[in-house]
Amino acid sequence: LESETMAEQALHEAQNQLEEWQYNWDAFNQRSAEPTQRAQIERARVENLEQRLEQNKKHLLRLEQENSTLDIVELEQIVTDLETKIAGIKTNLTQAETTLTSHYESVSQLRSMTENQTTQLQEKQAEVHKLNGRLASLETLQESALGNDNTDLNAWLKTQGLHTAPRLAESITVEPGWEMAVETVLGSRLQALCVDDMSILQEALTEPPAGKLAIFEILNGTDPQLQSENFLLNKVQAPWPLSSLLAGVQVADDIKTACQIRKQLQEHESVITPTGLWFGSQWLHSQQEVDEHAGVLARKQEIDSIATKLDSLNELVQQLSTELEQNRTALYAQENQREQSQQQVNDIQQQKADLQSQYSGKQAQLEHTKAQLQRLNKEQYELNQQVNKDNSDLIATRDKLHKALEEMDVLADEREDLTQQRDLYQETVAQTSQTWQAIKDERHKIEVKAESLRTDQSRLQQGIERLKNQLEHFTEQHYDLQQNLAKQSEPLEGMEEQFDEYQHKKTEAEECLTQAKQTYEHLEAALNDYDGERHRLEARCTELRADIEQAKMECQANDVRRQGLEEQLEETGFGTVALLADLPEYADEESWQAQIEAAERKLEKLG
Repeated sequence: LESETMAEQALHEAQNQLEEWQYNWDAFNQRSAEPTQRAQIERARVENLEQRLEQNKKHLLRLEQENSTLDIVELEQIVTDLETKIAGIKTNLTQAETTLTSHYESVSQLRSMTENQTTQLQEKQAEVHKLNGRLASLETLQESALGNDNTDLNAWLKTQGLHTAPRLAESITVEPGWEMAVETVLGSRLQALCVDDMSILQEALTEPPAGKLAIFEILNGTDPQLQSENFLLNKVQAPWPLSSLLAGVQVADDIKTACQIRKQLQEHESVITPTGLWFGSQWLHSQQEVDEHAGVLARKQEIDSIATKLDSLNELVQQLSTELEQNRTALYAQENQREQSQQQVNDIQQQKADLQSQYSGKQAQLEHTKAQLQRLNKEQYELNQQVNKDNSDLIATRDKLHKALEEMDVLADEREDLTQQRDLYQETVAQTSQTWQAIKDERHKIEVKAESLRTDQSRLQQGIERLKNQLEHFTEQHYDLQQNLAKQSEPLEGMEEQFDEYQHKKTEAEECLTQAKQTYEHLEAALNDYDGERHRLEARCTELRADIEQAKMECQANDVRRQGLEEQLEETGFGTVALLADLPEYADEESWQAQIEAAERKLEKLG
């Protein structure tokens, strides 16, 4: 930590020195900017004056030649005709664009409607597909549960004319929540075929078919309403009486209630819960979905619900398909009309662009011609006056340039001294910064390792304390045993064995304690080594921070130098991009500097 603090102090000192140099550098730039700017300005003025003198002579000759070729009357008539045509074509374009906008809006609305309907149709079709799969699976399972997949039995039923008879499970409706209870009580009788007269099967039943067969004889009328609602018969609705199947079966909402009712049941009575727990006075029956054919009633209700939902969805899918097809047809028609309108707008825009191009060219030509005619007489006089004035200004400008160049030579030496100081300060700051950063990084690594070692040390200390406690406990037990042995006239075999066991545990605890102490000493030595390494890295960090700051100062100096050059360039009135574009590909700093020095020497001779 001390080395890091020293490195940071060294870095601050180097930065302060660099800031002080920057202050001196800014002051120098302010002092040196004026003669440099004056020299650049005067040099540019000399070049401009020389170029302007040459251009003015050429301009006078060109104006005389152009005066004989100008015809303003014809150009004015052409421009007027083009303006009339452009006004007419703009009106046509506005009308065509209005029509096109209307078609675009219609297409956008229809496309949005089509996309929404397509998405909705796909969702409904997917839902129909999913429900159809679920319905097919349920119907297959229901057919199997009702025994409709028994080929031999179905053949026998067909022979007896019973293959079209309804099943009992298909003819009853159960109050929601009591399906399991009804199915538990009825069991396989849910597969029963409902017939008007069971006596007609008397002869056929002398040789009953293979498999399960259940017959339920239909009786006219309905079940009488029981006074109490606590009977399973009141939970079922059917076109015929079911008392022969469900009589005497009471219902209970939970097991506790069922157990209370069971105590009062007669021998022919029973009670059942919604979960299918069926109690008699001396028996219990439960069937909790172990049979794959179980859940016939709940499955029937789900099949009916899915079938109803499928009918509604199929109607909706058909409606959406019809509407989607209609909108697609309308969209196709609107897109064709939009394309036709777009082509019309493009044609009119092309006509307008052609006329506008002609008009712009002729208008520019007319304005240019008028300006030339107005300038001819005026510029001839002004150019002569300007030439005389430029000659006088050229002499004065050369004198000012010579004085500015002399001042620049003096400032150049001072700039070189400041540049050397800057390089020295920047190098010092960079080295100090790099050293400081390296020490800081290494210190962090050592702190992490030290924290890990402290954690291990704490854990070992806790282990040592536990072993000490165990050792004390075993010592006390050992002492107690010795006291007990001393008091006994005859040594007891059981106590001797217990004493030997405690003596062995004590020896093991002492060995563990010794080993833990050794490990603790090793860790403490390693921690001291890491502390030494951390101090070394802190010293290195100081050096690295100095190097980093030196690099930063060099970057800052380069930025200052660049800004100074940009300011000098802006004061001359020239742009960086324009100057770079005008430079030839083979241009370099040394050759251009040599040309500048040659021009300065030439000006000095002329001055």
